[in-house]
Amino acid sequence: MTTATPVAPSPVLDDYIRTHIRAQAAWLSRQRGFRSSDREDLEQELALEVLQRWAKYQPARSGIRTFMVQVVDGRVSKLLRERGSQKAQFRERMQSLDERSANRLSTKGRSPQEQLDLKMDVASVVASLPADLREVCRQLMEGDPPESFSRDVLLRLRCRFEAAGMRDYLREKE
Repeated sequence: MTTATPVAPSPVLDDYIRTHIRAQAAWLSRQRGFRSSDREDLEQELALEVLQRWAKYQPARSGIRTFMVQVVDGRVSKLLRERGSQKAQFRERMQSLDERSANRLSTKGRSPQEQLDLKMDVASVVASLPADLREVCRQLMEGDPPESFSRDVLLRLRCRFEAAGMRDYLREKE
């Protein structure tokens, strides 16, 4: 004789949980990183989360409404964290104009060997520059761009590095 494990009934989003979903979606749509036009999509996403997680419902552990509210609130928290991390990533990418011009040579995502090759190539190009451009490079590499720094100087430097075959190392113009 085998004992059957209780099977959860199919989920029914009763008025209580639909109201909770609507309220959470409305609240989320007023938070930074969301728009009021997101409200309907958020309602659908929260309802879908309840339906997807329904298989994990265990009647012995909690009531049906408690489970649904926990699922909805958990998804709301996750959405807020995701939007917060997107904002943080955006802030990390933000730079002042001086930083943008000073950081044209990108080493992110390069292996240690590629970074070493880059340093050697940069040193070679810098050594071949006229004295005025060499001084500007030195100041840029030290993170101290000169006050009289101009777009023309940056363009001249960029052309020299591109002519030396370093176009792949240069970031796109921002």
